[in-house]
Amino acid sequence: MYILPMITYEKISMNPQVANSLIGMSLAEFEKLYTEFELAHVGRLSALQYTHRYKLKRQRAVGAGRKHKYALRDRLLMTLFWMRAYTTYKVLGSLYGLDKTTIEDYLHHVMQTLSTMGSFNFEHPLADVPRLRSVQEVIIAFPDIRLIMDSDE
Repeated sequence: MYILPMITYEKISMNPQVANSLIGMSLAEFEKLYTEFELAHVGRLSALQYTHRYKLKRQRAVGAGRKHKYALRDRLLMTLFWMRAYTTYKVLGSLYGLDKTTIEDYLHHVMQTLSTMGSFNFEHPLADVPRLRSVQEVIIAFPDIRLIMDSDE
């Protein structure tokens, strides 16, 4: 069963009452965080002198490669949801139509930037917290997702 990407900024902005339960903050708080995050993220990436994957000296500017499937705002939302729900990468990937490796890369990059921001209380999910291992477990744990799913129909 394929589910359309559900936790995007566009969908949360249509149902702002679900933001707090899904990402742990109101939409206004998210907007403030995103403004600071975008500056920090772009600054961090532009300072990189070596490629991420192979650690080779850059030949092109940051951002010159293939474009992301999701905008930076949606990748931040995805990460905040993951930090709250603590799903497996495979489950999160099925929610967004991405493979496990891409999810891992998205989360890694966003969390690296969040960890540098003093204004964000960065807490990595605890290892002893059990991960949600299916889309059904996510829906049971976060019933407000149904409001976003219903907006797809």
